Amino acid sequence: MLNYCIERRQERERRARAHKDDHSDSEFQEVADGSSEEEDDEFFECDNEVEQEPRRKKHQHSLWDKPEGRLSKDTSLMLIETNEPLYIPITQEPPPKTEDQRHEDAEILMMLGDDLQGSELRAQIMSPLLLSDMESFKAANPGSCLGDFVRWYSPRDWIEEENKLSPRMLIEGNTWQELWSAAKPVPASRQKRLFDDTKEAEKVLSFFENHKPADALSMLLPALLHAAINRLGEEWLEDLTPLSVFNSLQEKAGRLTMGLTPKHKEYSRFVDLIGAEETKIAQLKSLQEKFADDSFAEKEELLGTFLCDLLQHKQVEVPDGPDGVFGLKIRNMFLQAQKVGLFLWVYLMS
Repeated sequence: MLNYCIERRQERERRARAHKDDHSDSEFQEVADGSSEEEDDEFFECDNEVEQEPRRKKHQHSLWDKPEGRLSKDTSLMLIETNEPLYIPITQEPPPKTEDQRHEDAEILMMLGDDLQGSELRAQIMSPLLLSDMESFKAANPGSCLGDFVRWYSPRDWIEEENKLSPRMLIEGNTWQELWSAAKPVPASRQKRLFDDTKEAEKVLSFFENHKPADALSMLLPALLHAAINRLGEEWLEDLTPLSVFNSLQEKAGRLTMGLTPKHKEYSRFVDLIGAEETKIAQLKSLQEKFADDSFAEKEELLGTFLCDLLQHKQVEVPDGPDGVFGLKIRNMFLQAQKVGLFLWVYLMS
């Protein structure tokens, strides 16, 4: 979460600098081009079709009711009351949550059920995000109504055959109706942030201040475990160990990290499994380095099979016998090892 907050802060500052530069450029362009700025702004996010519409449509919206924050045009939907194209708005991203927060939210939503009352409570829980999306939609689609928003946002709540809202949307005091009435046409760029990266980062730092390092390490175990699995996957060699073994490790890691409280004994056993596979890969790379010789240039495939067999079996037949390139290389390796051992013995005895 802390890393995410830092990334969001950096991205927000980068966008602010880019917007400032664009604003300076637009002021200079306004002096040069006169009134062309208004036309460019209005059709900047539209498709070519929209740009070619008659100029009279440009004046359907007043200056205080001007479309803003359009991402793209929905070619399948038209606004109910104005019969204009429905535009998909630029919206804020849903606030990120930690694993324990998502677990708590999931339990609450499951307890609510699927009846009308449960749906109403679910909408209230999601109301900050829903209100933000409604305001973005209104800004991008002046003259739109709740039915337009529902058709885009929650199609199952629109009865196409009868061209009307679903029964739960028509209930008096419905959260969606109340939020739609309260929503103002404000694009996402001018809305209050749903996720305050500064405040959330301060919460994380405050949390660390009130806990011991061991507690922080315990909470990092799931992330560290998945990072270890991903790194192991980058180095995995099917010739050495079947891919099914790696898939099994991934499944075990997923089950192990599902719980909110890490089970240290199970983590320890799993780390031993990862360590065993890492050791095999390290041994293979060490052997590959020792056998890195021009004499094996034409026998790379045979060399790879031979080295994998060395790590997987107790006894392996040496290709071409003791006098072949493989046998000679192995004898030289043992001779070098004996020389090192003898040198150490002499050094220790002196």
